[in-house]
Amino acid sequence: MPRALVLVLAASCGVQTPLPGEPTVVTDTDTPGGTPVPSPTDSPPPTDPLPPTIPTDLTTDPTTDPETGGTPPPTGPSLVEADPLPAPEYPDVIEVVSVTVRTAVNANSDTDTNTLSLCLNPTACFELTTVGVDPFELGAIDVFTFEDVGLARSAVDRVELRSVDGTDRWEASCLSVLFDGERIHLRDEMEGTYFGNEPGELTSWIDPEGLHLGGDTCWPSPLTHGPVRGFSTPTSFSAWVRTDGAREVGLRMSESADPADGPVVAWARPDGAGDGTATLKVDSLWPGVATTWWVEVDGVPMTEPALFQAPTDDVDGFRLAMGSCSDEVEQPVFDAIEELSPAAFFFLGDNHYANSNVLDTLRWYYRWSIERPDRGRMMGAIETLAIWDDHDYVGNDADAFDPGGDVALRAFKEFWPNPGFGIGDAGGLQGVYFETRRGEVALFGVDDRTYRGTDGMLGTVQEDWLVERVLASDATFKVIASGSQWTAEASGDAFADFPVERARLFGRLSGVTGLVLLSGDIHRSELRMMADPGVGYDIPELTASPLANSRSTCPGPTSEVVACYDDTNAFLVADFDLVGLDPTLTATIRDEAGLVVASMVVASSELMP
Repeated sequence: MPRALVLVLAASCGVQTPLPGEPTVVTDTDTPGGTPVPSPTDSPPPTDPLPPTIPTDLTTDPTTDPETGGTPPPTGPSLVEADPLPAPEYPDVIEVVSVTVRTAVNANSDTDTNTLSLCLNPTACFELTTVGVDPFELGAIDVFTFEDVGLARSAVDRVELRSVDGTDRWEASCLSVLFDGERIHLRDEMEGTYFGNEPGELTSWIDPEGLHLGGDTCWPSPLTHGPVRGFSTPTSFSAWVRTDGAREVGLRMSESADPADGPVVAWARPDGAGDGTATLKVDSLWPGVATTWWVEVDGVPMTEPALFQAPTDDVDGFRLAMGSCSDEVEQPVFDAIEELSPAAFFFLGDNHYANSNVLDTLRWYYRWSIERPDRGRMMGAIETLAIWDDHDYVGNDADAFDPGGDVALRAFKEFWPNPGFGIGDAGGLQGVYFETRRGEVALFGVDDRTYRGTDGMLGTVQEDWLVERVLASDATFKVIASGSQWTAEASGDAFADFPVERARLFGRLSGVTGLVLLSGDIHRSELRMMADPGVGYDIPELTASPLANSRSTCPGPTSEVVACYDDTNAFLVADFDLVGLDPTLTATIRDEAGLVVASMVVASSELMP
């Protein structure tokens, strides 16, 4: 089947010339909005595929004979009450101290110069600073974590704030202290407490009430961030949360129209070692079951019930949105993504720009990212997957030889509800790589930083894992995602920088059908048909960038680039039509408002030797 190509262009998009013999749609510049006008010999542009619909009634899909490919009949309940959590136990010797400080919102309450510390006795003091971050801004809530403290609880005799050399008056609004996640102290009425070195300002303040909970939380809610939807399977559902301490968090689900009937199907009690994060997961669902779900904290509902329908193994279609490079304060592109109702969104790296191997700094950037309103809403409504690239690893162009990769991985695992993180803890090699599947679409995320330079981009163990899993897959489409581009065109930061290892990898995949490549990083979006790298056919590469960042200029025409877009922030959508004898992939570049600016259709029959 010939590949169909549609280009819908803005005047400054920098879109490349289509491949010879491909039909095009040109923009009528005299028509408001640039309505595409096909030439008489062209095929009509493909219509925008619609995502699968979700029923509004809470019923399971009809079941059929498993031998004919239908959903197997359910056996037993799908929603099982989870065992209650055991009572918490906290050590006598404090290992992790977490301090949360909220700055007041009154004029000039913030500070850029004060050196502030929290003290638990005359000598056990902890400086409140985060490398590379400007804390104590108006209304900001800052979190500081100190590990391997080794302080006996019996040695704590105060909660004291000290301002050592402040020349810029700072006003606190709320102070919270946790020991190993346990909420030990909270003072929520501190307005009028000024710290600095001028007359009437304090260099030291000791809470006169000692250790106590004078309020509930320094955050707007005990559920400080999330929930974030994890990627589901026909039998599983997951949601990531962050709380302000070691509270009991429950995931409730209900198959009834009355949410009150829903049992708690998963429990978590976040601790101090993980910045209050946890992923709630249930593995007992029936394929196709429709439920409502919500999150509660300490028995109080924190979210409105939302509809979820478990997928089935025989889905007719799968809409996957994707993007990378997200740094700007305002990120409206995520509203456009949510409006398209993709089944999932894939973060392709540079998901924040901490450029750091300091744990508190990485955590600050993850919290900041979820606090972007548009992004946070989308992540609560749309299932998410994520890999990283250099800026959310440890720094620009970082590789295996840059220190701090283990710290970056720790933070990544805390904040992403991914299907997995490398091969596993039991003798395996860690990383952000994973495998999952939706119907006839297998998804492989790879880690292009942790082992870069040890043996190509992926390292020996990860490459062996990828080859083994791709060869074992019987999916029609095998989608492999990397933060950096796969193309053989040299860029200084891509697979092309390791030509021998790149050729070896694709040579090992020779004969595998249905390969599709995803990438980000380059601050422009591209649709490519990558010349056969050794598998026996040309491979589509979809590069999605940036979501919210500066943009690079599209280069001149190349033999591989089918379309390039650089006019606004953008994302890509891959629509997999899995019905019929020749399933298709329709890839679209979409601008910040979600409008299609370029499209390419590839049939599965083209993705085979």
